[in-house]
Amino acid sequence: MHRAKANVYVDGFNLYKRSLSGRAGVKWLDLLVLAQLALPEFDIQKVYYFTARLKPGATFDARAPQRQQVYLRALATRAFKIEIIYGNFRVDARNLVALPKVEHASGTAWLTTKVLKTEEKGTDVNLAGRLVADLLTSACEIGVVVTNDSDQVGPIKMLTEEFECRVGLLFPFHEGTKANRELRSTNVEFARTITLEQLQASQFDQMLKDAHGEIHVPPEWVV
Repeated sequence: MHRAKANVYVDGFNLYKRSLSGRAGVKWLDLLVLAQLALPEFDIQKVYYFTARLKPGATFDARAPQRQQVYLRALATRAFKIEIIYGNFRVDARNLVALPKVEHASGTAWLTTKVLKTEEKGTDVNLAGRLVADLLTSACEIGVVVTNDSDQVGPIKMLTEEFECRVGLLFPFHEGTKANRELRSTNVEFARTITLEQLQASQFDQMLKDAHGEIHVPPEWVV
């Protein structure tokens, strides 16, 4: 029986926020095993993981960048199937309108306050570009996108409606949240939700090895 060749495109921060944050025992995630469990009818050719390196001081948790680096090393042990594609993580001080809104003394604007604004740049366009390139060059027979971000609606609609490409969706999941309505309205071949059981069954061994030595799961991520 022929199994269609599939590439999987993972929005890393979206997956983390929607499926992993706030949960114990799921963050040491082997993306290849997850793809195989969630898509058993397909032959997984490649998993692309789109992310950006966290900057020290950008998050309240000072150890978050260190844990991310350990996880990226773990993913690199699957380099034969998993490719990491980086965007940029920006941290800027900006003046934004304060809440509750208070009128400036000039009467022409709202009072503002200085905030630390953090944002990830490049992931959306990198993911869309790789997805389009792979499907239009027949690098795979179906592209499966792991995201709940409506920014991918345009590329998906173009691929499915104009070029009749095969696209599937895997929605990251967390209790009390719903799949994005715009994404659900696209003409994809299927739309599924990643389950907690799939996440739990897709964990790396607690200790891995690479050319630099041993890689241990961060203690905070152990059940």
